[in-house]
Amino acid sequence: PRHGVDYVLDIILWFKKFRPPHRATLSVRRHAYVQQTFGEIEAISEEEHLKVLKSASEYYSNMTDEEQHEAAINANDSKRVHLLMPLRGRSTTFKRFCENMLEVLPPSEKDIELVLILYKSDNESDDMSIRKEAQALSAVLDVRIVDMGESEFSRGKALTMGSEVLSPDSLMFFTDVDMLFTYATIERIRTNTILGTQVYFPIVFSEFAP
Repeated sequence: PRHGVDYVLDIILWFKKFRPPHRATLSVRRHAYVQQTFGEIEAISEEEHLKVLKSASEYYSNMTDEEQHEAAINANDSKRVHLLMPLRGRSTTFKRFCENMLEVLPPSEKDIELVLILYKSDNESDDMSIRKEAQALSAVLDVRIVDMGESEFSRGKALTMGSEVLSPDSLMFFTDVDMLFTYATIERIRTNTILGTQVYFPIVFSEFAP
């Protein structure tokens, strides 16, 4: 979204007529379009920041196109991506997620961490299966479990707790257990996210399987 988050409200309004002899209750359907803006644009100018940008510009201007491309790739590769996933139960879906990660991640990739914010479910075997799959996945990437115990599941609270165990400058990607993506997604997150300047808002689509 370019300007903010768009909502479409499907509203049914009920009207009652009390004047005899036509007393009746009528329903009218209306749609309301609401936009929650990201906020006003704020320009910040810092002398030291400008010096760094100028220095970087001069550094890259002395490079060939091939050298600039290689430097950009190396810079993106150095960004560690933290995948934050709230989870309660759904061991089968989590197994599918782990299998997908094992399939798409190259062996050379070492800068990805899964932060699993785990709630205890009503099924003990389900919880054990999740921890077993997480243990198997840890052979390929770092896995950190934030134990939420038996508290009520809340995605917002889970993401907040997961964020708090990381440093403020960490590159975080909020994901769900039923979301599948390729390694190219990780690369786009690194490329399109600039600390203190730019965020990356990927658009997720759903596939319907009847």
